[in-house]
Amino acid sequence: MDWDFPLVLTIVVLGVIIVLPAISSLKEREYRCLVYTAFNNNDYFKATSRLRAAGIKYDIKIRLNSGYPSPSGYSTSHDYTQYDIYVKKEEEHKAQRAIHDLH
Repeated sequence: MDWDFPLVLTIVVLGVIIVLPAISSLKEREYRCLVYTAFNNNDYFKATSRLRAAGIKYDIKIRLNSGYPSPSGYSTSHDYTQYDIYVKKEEEHKAQRAIHDLH
């Protein structure tokens, strides 16, 4: 059988373009409950270490901010990265307790 290489390559590339977002979408559906938003590395590591200690799996979305607006322009001396931490809906209450309890 004689294969047309450009056609096969086009089909493979289109398949990847369609399949990868679908897989990502399924993963996002699994982790759809926002339980905490951290605005710097320290808060992020505290929250995620508490979730790990409680045996809770999580997913994050990171929003990079180059700085925080100040009267004199943007300040880049502080970390203003936003970390949104998501868990499965059925673990929402357990995650909230793990993050916010001081016990």
